[in-house]
Amino acid sequence: DETKTLLKSQHQICAIGADGEHSPLFVSADNVDAVNRVMARVDEQFARGARVWPQVQTRPIDISFSFAVPSLLFIRLPGWYNVMRFGTRDEIIEAFSNPESRAKLVAEASSQMALWSFLRLRHVASEANQQYVGKTLAEIGEMRGVTPLDAMIDLSIEEKLDAHFIAESMGHNQDKDVGGLLKHPRVHIGASDGGAHILSFSTYGDTGYLFGHFVRDKKLLTLEESVRKITSETAAIWGIPERGLLQQGLVADIVVFDPQAIDRGAEVYVQDVPGDGSRYIRDAIGVDTVIVAGGVAWSAAEGYTDDARGSTLPAPIETPLERIAA
Repeated sequence: DETKTLLKSQHQICAIGADGEHSPLFVSADNVDAVNRVMARVDEQFARGARVWPQVQTRPIDISFSFAVPSLLFIRLPGWYNVMRFGTRDEIIEAFSNPESRAKLVAEASSQMALWSFLRLRHVASEANQQYVGKTLAEIGEMRGVTPLDAMIDLSIEEKLDAHFIAESMGHNQDKDVGGLLKHPRVHIGASDGGAHILSFSTYGDTGYLFGHFVRDKKLLTLEESVRKITSETAAIWGIPERGLLQQGLVADIVVFDPQAIDRGAEVYVQDVPGDGSRYIRDAIGVDTVIVAGGVAWSAAEGYTDDARGSTLPAPIETPLERIAA
């Protein structure tokens, strides 16, 4: 399972004497004990002199998908996943339109009707189906006189696979447990897949959610420790020189924000990816100014500027880690 895999990878990293990170580590109601085991192993490896930081995201697990892009939601349904992963758009439409193949796919997925029922339709292109946007598949199925699963299939066919759905708050949503994990001195706040799933979720706004939800609203972390964990600790973990602190002689990377207003905006569907691609983004709320290397790169008043001072980071260098290792 996930816990055994994490524990094994920790052991392998430490066995070769390397620093490393695990991404991501989630905590939900059904795996608190497993996460505690992982963190106990992290403490054990730190005591041995190794440096292994689990990466933990702030946001709950929300997964958006369409039939045009294979989703991990279908990984346990081999028939569905194979069709979506290896089929062309026309082949996928045919598989779900043909009565015989559709019956087999429906039979395979029917045991997960509770999951399909709570999924929400978030985007369609046709005017006829706009009336369903924002509703759950259970609600749409009732309106159409079909099951939630059939409603999802029918909408996908009608929209030529560009009906987008979202599975909201599937885990990592117990504030006390997540906040405690984020607060842990050996947790690196944040996680990244390098942009591999831009149609599955938007990581924009994760820091806004940290400060707005966990700091201001829930008071599970302080403002000061949260700033430290995403600035100086991150720079030290990754060996990024001259950054992460407001200190004379270091690079002046600064974000000016209002602690009483900062938050993440709503997730928005946009079509701005080359090749007519699309993604989900969020706007920042409560951020006033972003300064990069001493120059204003963005402001709420003016937007992006032409002051391009950013540069490619050098390879990691030896950085004092004592300040976050203890």
